[in-house]
Amino acid sequence: MKASQHALARYAISFAGVALAVALKWALDWWLGNPAPVHLFFLPLLLVAWFAGLGPSIASAALIGVSAQYVPQSPGFSLVASHLAPQRLCFFFVQALILCWLAAARKSAFKRIHETEQLYRTLAENIPQLVWVSSPDGDTVYQNRRLSEYTGPRLEKALGSEWQQVVHPDDWNAVIAGWRESLHAGYPLEINFRLRGRDGCYHWFLSRSTPVRNDQGEIIHWFSTATDIDQEKRAQESTARLAAIVETSEIAIMSKALDGTITSWNQGAQRIYGYQAEEVIGRHVSILAPPHLQNEPRELMDKIDRRERVDHFETARVRKDGRQIFVSLTVSPIYDPQGHITGFSSIGRDITARKLAEQRLKLSEAEFRAMFELAAVGQAQADLQTGRFTRVNHQFCEITGYSEAELLGMTFRDITHPDDLVADLARYRSVVDGKSPHWFSEKRYVRKDGSSIHVEVSGTLVREVDGQPGRTTAVIQDVTLRKRMQEALRESEERFRIAANTAPVIIWIRDVRGHSTFCNKTYTEFIGCTLEKVLAENWIDFVHPTDEQFCRDTFCSALGSRQAYEMEYRLRRADGQFRWVVESAVPRFAPDGSFEGFIGSCVDITERKWAEQALRGAFVELELQVADSRCELEAVERALDSEKTRREQAEDVLKKLGQP
Repeated sequence: MKASQHALARYAISFAGVALAVALKWALDWWLGNPAPVHLFFLPLLLVAWFAGLGPSIASAALIGVSAQYVPQSPGFSLVASHLAPQRLCFFFVQALILCWLAAARKSAFKRIHETEQLYRTLAENIPQLVWVSSPDGDTVYQNRRLSEYTGPRLEKALGSEWQQVVHPDDWNAVIAGWRESLHAGYPLEINFRLRGRDGCYHWFLSRSTPVRNDQGEIIHWFSTATDIDQEKRAQESTARLAAIVETSEIAIMSKALDGTITSWNQGAQRIYGYQAEEVIGRHVSILAPPHLQNEPRELMDKIDRRERVDHFETARVRKDGRQIFVSLTVSPIYDPQGHITGFSSIGRDITARKLAEQRLKLSEAEFRAMFELAAVGQAQADLQTGRFTRVNHQFCEITGYSEAELLGMTFRDITHPDDLVADLARYRSVVDGKSPHWFSEKRYVRKDGSSIHVEVSGTLVREVDGQPGRTTAVIQDVTLRKRMQEALRESEERFRIAANTAPVIIWIRDVRGHSTFCNKTYTEFIGCTLEKVLAENWIDFVHPTDEQFCRDTFCSALGSRQAYEMEYRLRRADGQFRWVVESAVPRFAPDGSFEGFIGSCVDITERKWAEQALRGAFVELELQVADSRCELEAVERALDSEKTRREQAEDVLKKLGQP
């Protein structure tokens, strides 16, 4: 029905066209007064042939031939026969038929071309690839809907900025170089590159560009497609990464046939077992088992056959060098496409270090347990949140007077002296809150018998394997005796300080470098300086310049020999006068025998010095007087000797005179 209606419509169009053409010709004939040429009918015939087809155009030619025999005649616009020659009419009819056939044929060709183009366009619009057609110089003349939807705006220039914006920067140089080379050489182009979509994500595409040539071999178009291979590319990359991971993994990965023959061997297996791939491929896996486990590989494969899992199976293996190692094995079946087991894959991890660490850990735990229990100091562990003791040693029980069972039911608060509890809790809270990893405190415990003792507690935070705080551990030392000794020492030092400050002589203490560490009140009053200034300055600065070198040499010599010494020198008094003092010092030694310096005193001997000088003056004067008396005595003796000589001479004369 539709076909007949379409045919009638085509003939109606042809008749309407003929009627219009005839009316036009008759109008021209009447207006010109002469018959118009029949060639005027060619144009309507071409239009009818183009739009209505060959059949209607032939019918139109026949009607035109009939109507051409009549012309309008005025007045009255009547029609009369034109007496057109039959030859001319036949020639017109032949020409009309040829034109109609040519027009119809061309219309049919155009229709087929249009249908073909529509077919290819529909194909291009519906295939899953991106499609575009370029001119010989590379300009895009067509792109399919998928390309527009994927990239967005139309990509006008194949070498322009639009393509550069959507092609991945790392691929652009290769794409542009390949495209230019293909344009120049006229060869098909096939290249992989990444193309950016509307969402900003890049996908891998396989692009193929093929030149379309005319009969003369000239390129009239470039037909290009781009197939999304992103999944395949990523699968290839993933496969390559997995292969690289397997090959370079530190884990031993191997595959075995059903009979246990090794078929693949990665680098991790080479490192763990010491064999190169060519040394083991084709050999039975039992070469890796120690003598007492030769049947174990077969037993593991049998378990896989029974659909049992073999995960993290820890066992021993033997390296190429004969050294035994520990490994953790995971064995899995290898299936073919039909689901049949064709072999086995084995993943082995070297756990020798872990096994040795576990052994060392057990030994360390045993040693810790022994040290914990036998330590000479108290040790205790407590829950971080509650402070309840979870573990105590014997010495801690001795310190507190409680049994182990009693302490395990108590917290550290229960045995801490009430006056020390607030400060102790503050230190403990700083550890619980993570502000400090450890703490130290001196406090008092209240023993079971009610007595108080002084202890030193050094505690630290112990974390669990996951890094979370778990408990506290502390070392407790009874320092009650030391505290008493310190108190006694403090009292002794206080008594010494009182005695030294009330002594009428200068008393000082110097360390091994000669710096004063103590000076009594008599010293500071004598010097006229505060204690801080005396201790800050060098004692030699207060010595008379003439005596400085002597004092320095004497003190350094005593430091070297660590012997007592005594020296006299002049010391500047507060009024600026230098007073003679005698310094006596003895060495000081610590309880461990180490030398700590000197302790000494200075006594003002200025008056004694003056008395000695006066005595020496009187002695000199006395010696002078004695010398003068000796001279006078010698003169008297000489006079007596002279008188005696004269007397003897007189006696000799008298004797001579008295002789008869």
